[in-house]
Amino acid sequence: MNDAQYPIQLLACLTVLSAHMIRIWEQRYHTVDPQRTPGNRRLYSDSDIGRLNLQRDVTDGGCSIGQVVRLPMDKRARRARHPVLILATQLGSLAG
Repeated sequence: MNDAQYPIQLLACLTVLSAHMIRIWEQRYHTVDPQRTPGNRRLYSDSDIGRLNLQRDVTDGGCSIGQVVRLPMDKRARRARHPVLILATQLGSLAG
């Protein structure tokens, strides 16, 4: 099934990543593999959005993209949630 439907500019808005960053991650690290239109424009899927959001979250947490792409997807997800859990714990201790 081909669910690729998002052009890169819309993907950039949905992931809060620049189109340039998405292209770099695609070319250097093979983070996504977009479909191409007959005019060679990239089209991205819902799973591409999820993958890019996850990788953005992990890199925002302090890991480099080079480290992130070497991790299995389940470990990426745990690292993405980890900074949020730390923050929630800290906020909880401040309130109590």
